Amino acid sequence: MAEFELDLKFTFENVKEIISKVEKNVTEIVLGEVRATAQEILTDILTRMYPPGYSSIYYFRTGEIADCVDVKNIVKLGDSVSFEVYLNSDRLNAYEIEGNMLNAHMDIHGNDFRKGLPFVLDQGSSGSPIYNHPGRHFMDTAEGIMDNKLSKILASGLRARGFKVTSA
Repeated sequence: MAEFELDLKFTFENVKEIISKVEKNVTEIVLGEVRATAQEILTDILTRMYPPGYSSIYYFRTGEIADCVDVKNIVKLGDSVSFEVYLNSDRLNAYEIEGNMLNAHMDIHGNDFRKGLPFVLDQGSSGSPIYNHPGRHFMDTAEGIMDNKLSKILASGLRARGFKVTSA
């Protein structure tokens, strides 16, 4: 009777090479396709919620808020990669408007309000009926969509690079 042996050798170097390849690809996908998709999700929400044009008798909506979506704090640390999607209010223009309209991205006294605008649009404000604004909670909406979609983008990117990806 003949004996059969199956000799499998995994060396520490092979495992390190495999892990390194996975980490490199995950990092590229997260900082590429996943980051871009996260930005697109928030931009699309803001484009739909705040299109340019009149929104009240006091305010003409510029539509610029959708152009403010940006990424910061890109970090690759150990076995994690992260970034933050936020609204870069420096991309807004602040300017006065003639007549009885509110100024663009300025408070009722003519002071620059670009830094506070993303928070007010997301969380809302109250006070005078002129600048009362219900919160739209677009950041929560974006987070919900991202939670559902971004892992699928990562899996798709890995499949495109030849990895076999299964879901739990």
